Amino acid sequence: HKKMKIKYVMTDFAEKNIEFWRNNGFFNKFTEVGLLDFAKFDTTVDREIHLFLDKKVLSEKTLKNPMIIIGNYIIDSLRSDAFQIHSTKNHQLMEYLISVCCDIDVNNAKKFIKKNQRSWTAKSIDDIFNYYKDDKFNEQGADWSVELNEYRSKLAESQIGDASFLFPIGALSLIQRIRKLTGCRSLLLSADKGCTSAQEQAGLDEPNIEVHGSFSFLANFHAIGNFYERFGGFWLSSNEQAEDFKIAAFVDMNPNYQQSELGLTVPFSTEIITNSFNELRACYRNNVINFGPDHFFTMWKSGRTKDAYPSHIMSLLRASSHDPDLFFRYRETVLEKIVNSPYKNEVLRELNRVSENFYPNGTSDEGGVPFALGRIMFKVGEYTTALSLFQLSLSLDQQDHATYFNLGLCKEYMDDLDGAIEMYNQCLARKPAFERAQQRKVLLIKKKNELLAKVILSNESK
Repeated sequence: HKKMKIKYVMTDFAEKNIEFWRNNGFFNKFTEVGLLDFAKFDTTVDREIHLFLDKKVLSEKTLKNPMIIIGNYIIDSLRSDAFQIHSTKNHQLMEYLISVCCDIDVNNAKKFIKKNQRSWTAKSIDDIFNYYKDDKFNEQGADWSVELNEYRSKLAESQIGDASFLFPIGALSLIQRIRKLTGCRSLLLSADKGCTSAQEQAGLDEPNIEVHGSFSFLANFHAIGNFYERFGGFWLSSNEQAEDFKIAAFVDMNPNYQQSELGLTVPFSTEIITNSFNELRACYRNNVINFGPDHFFTMWKSGRTKDAYPSHIMSLLRASSHDPDLFFRYRETVLEKIVNSPYKNEVLRELNRVSENFYPNGTSDEGGVPFALGRIMFKVGEYTTALSLFQLSLSLDQQDHATYFNLGLCKEYMDDLDGAIEMYNQCLARKPAFERAQQRKVLLIKKKNELLAKVILSNESK
């Protein structure tokens, strides 16, 4: 049995992000053995993947193996069109039009998104089969008007009455290009705010816009799943009762694929193979349905940080696969309670796993995780470990006076007086009025002079 070679490819459409990844030393152990590569990829237009390190191009002609695509919080940011279905009017389809009223500078995108007033108007569609006739996405070989009507029929068959839904044409266009690229052999995993059933789209509610620095809509996993089913694939989804956060898996496995003939306008005649991919189905059931990230998030929200015990935090860290961000939320509680905890050694082992999972991502406050870990290690007397963590924090933010101060404390407790004094000097250079650093420096200089005097006295007595 030949061992399967797997390569991870991290993609983004912003070149500065890719440049940061390339220069991130934390990834070296993966890139050096060929396990990781990087690529610029625009989800709205690109059909090929150009690997930066291998200098290879993944295309319809060169890609030989199936592909797994992880697209978290992508679908909700791609283009979606809003529609209504009126059950009392023979399930007539109406399009939503948005009007925006804003009296601030539209060039300031952040303020524009947050402050503008939006109103929605429903307008009848006269000819659904030509709705997307002149749309740019039709240039990619699919008749999305047909797909829109198919989905309208799907919702009508579900007998939910009036409905309001988002048609994810941007995501479907991306999926179509992925199908061509992979020869219809792919698995798409996506976690997002979204809906996974027809029932969640019942009623004539206006589309909700989420504002978070940019803006996004709910991802319509149900429409995407319907698209996969129409062309011989299948999909797995979180429970309908879950909150808006959903996790879906979409499998494309058409055995009759021919690259030169893929038009996606006529469904394949083969039925969905319901008993296929049993291992995948079992894995999804165990890791998503029975207890998944959405359940963990709900459980985590129910706990209060200040009242948590180290044993509680330890359990959460294990359930989160030692997530550094989760630890950071509990850092002060751990620092306060760890010394007297009977679980101290176990918590320290969990924190070492957290440290191993930490990867800088270029944000201004990313040094906070190794800094917080360093404080805890220092408090329990692990000075060497604390020193390395503070040094990591310093490499991410070389102007933080508190990091220099804590480096000074580590060196002081490790009897490196000269090194400690130098760190206190660096701290005071950045914050001259920091009294604790002033006091420690004075004490160390006094201690150093006393030791020097003892050495001189000892030499003279000889």
